[in-house]
Amino acid sequence: MKTPLAVLAASLCTLVLAGCSTPRSGSYLVTVHDRQGGTAIEGAVVEVRDPSGSAVVGSARSMTDGRGEAVIILPPRERADLFVTFDGETERYWFPVSRIPGYDAPREEIDGERSPVRFIAGPDGVPAWRVTVVRVLDRIR
Repeated sequence: MKTPLAVLAASLCTLVLAGCSTPRSGSYLVTVHDRQGGTAIEGAVVEVRDPSGSAVVGSARSMTDGRGEAVIILPPRERADLFVTFDGETERYWFPVSRIPGYDAPREEIDGERSPVRFIAGPDGVPAWRVTVVRVLDRIR
């Protein structure tokens, strides 16, 4: 008969082996567009910082291209604080990493009411940009 401690240890090992103990790192596609006209914002700096806003997390920093897109790589974490800076103005957003949809999700989950990306602060108190984040799915070989 197994002791309660042995059962607990076996359960913990199962969770670790199943990958349930910590969030996974991954690549995320961030898009930035003008909220009014929908124009892609080229040259915006997109970065995930620690909650205090002082340091960039890992290599989670990039610049948007002509389509308003940038790819960032997030280390394993529960929450991401996203800072978007363009033309001297910075807006801050946050999202629970586990709730970010894949690139093939329905539009409503990516940039609609069900989007997990939330505006926190900006120069005028309202977002000037439409920011979306999607998870870049791993290919199955």
